[in-house]
Amino acid sequence: MNQPAEAVQALTFDPASFLMQETSDQMDTQFVLIPAGEYPAMIKTVAARQQQNPADPAILWTILDVTYAIDDAGVREETGLPEPTIRQSIFLDLGADNKLDAGKGKNVNLGRLREAVGLNQPGQAFSFGALVGQACVVAVKHTPDKKDPEITYANVNKVASLT
Repeated sequence: MNQPAEAVQALTFDPASFLMQETSDQMDTQFVLIPAGEYPAMIKTVAARQQQNPADPAILWTILDVTYAIDDAGVREETGLPEPTIRQSIFLDLGADNKLDAGKGKNVNLGRLREAVGLNQPGQAFSFGALVGQACVVAVKHTPDKKDPEITYANVNKVASLT
């Protein structure tokens, strides 16, 4: 039985010899940015993480990272990427029980995403995994780095329904 190339590569990967490789190729120093604009997209992955607040390490932020695959031929052509992706990080409001807070003014950005993909109805069960594979429109905006204006990031500015 033949194994996929990725599986064979994983089995034969030798970290020591990999680190001894030499190259004379120059590498990019800038990320390929999704052009600013609005594009149809599909949610490819969702992941949760926690991060300490730099101003107060006793405070932990819970963040949902949503990766969208952009479905636009012009973006594929302009970026040279066969599947251009962009990530949106949504800070989540949790209650004392570490569950999503559904109170007034809480989890607004998550609510907007759920609304855009039709998963924000009263009484409708929701889990983060239900987001994967859902289609929506993402608005991409370019933002300069706060410490180095020479560096620019492409960020998801908003999400909306396809219709």
